[in-house]
Amino acid sequence: MAHNNSADEIIIVDYDAFWQLQFVQEAEKIRKALNAPTLIVEHIGSTAVPGLCAKPIIDILVAVEALNDGKIIAGLSELGYVLEPEAGEQGRLFFSKVTVRTYHVHVVEKNSWAFRRHILFRDYLISNPSVCSEYALLKKESAKKFRSDRKGYTRS
Repeated sequence: MAHNNSADEIIIVDYDAFWQLQFVQEAEKIRKALNAPTLIVEHIGSTAVPGLCAKPIIDILVAVEALNDGKIIAGLSELGYVLEPEAGEQGRLFFSKVTVRTYHVHVVEKNSWAFRRHILFRDYLISNPSVCSEYALLKKESAKKFRSDRKGYTRS
């Protein structure tokens, strides 16, 4: 289900420490739904970087053995997630909540480049405050320019 309504505008807000708690709570639900307590579940994206402004959407990276495991779609569907094939990319399944865009789940294979690049980018921003500040400015400028164009915002 694509999200193309006015309520889906790109809005950047100041960092909220509550995002970490939201991640922890949702990650536990995902582990239970997928019946995998040792599953690799990481908080990624801007909400995972302390102090960084972001769209108030928690990005969750789930690393699995194989993307074609039917239990992934079934388990996430039980939590209200919908697979969005048009938003996927090579080596990744992308899910969002049906109702309000509060969580995105990116499912990738363990030890893949898709997994490593998300972790590397998050950790680079955390370790480099000046780059993080520049990135924050870019996010704000892009949000103004592409307010109703999620794909344009992501490309910028």
